[in-house]
Amino acid sequence: MKRYLYLVLIATILGSLVLVTHRSRTRSDVTGTVVTQPILTGEWVQQSRIVNGKLMQDPTGVYLVVTADGRMEHHVPNEGLFQPRSTIVGNQYFRMQPSGEFLAIDKSGRPDWSDLTMGLSYLDGDSLTLCFAPKGQPRPKVLATGDVEGAGSVLMVFKRR
Repeated sequence: MKRYLYLVLIATILGSLVLVTHRSRTRSDVTGTVVTQPILTGEWVQQSRIVNGKLMQDPTGVYLVVTADGRMEHHVPNEGLFQPRSTIVGNQYFRMQPSGEFLAIDKSGRPDWSDLTMGLSYLDGDSLTLCFAPKGQPRPKVLATGDVEGAGSVLMVFKRR
């Protein structure tokens, strides 16, 4: 029985490692980007959004949908009985690669990546932090916004739904 439990534990750990290092067959593989969408796939409820050092008063229930094919949809909930659950306010492609202690994340509204926004991401259990520079600016060096050296312009924190 002990032997069986050890085998199950080892299989679980190895399965997790395979999931984290999964490489998807996408165009980003050509450029060497490590695609980590499987660990981010799902719905993420926004906890906070800070823009240029100021906390935004976003409506409750804003969420992000991350798909395994490298898409991010930003949703704002609708109120009212006969309306859809939410309105998509952003629909972008994304790709990720290791960058020190964080994962570098690039997002673009275009499949040719010509409209690029660079950022950093950090996943801690069920908490996802994203920090983006303004379009056309260098990638942030820290997960911060405001008057911090190397900071981005937008910092968002999400919890997995």
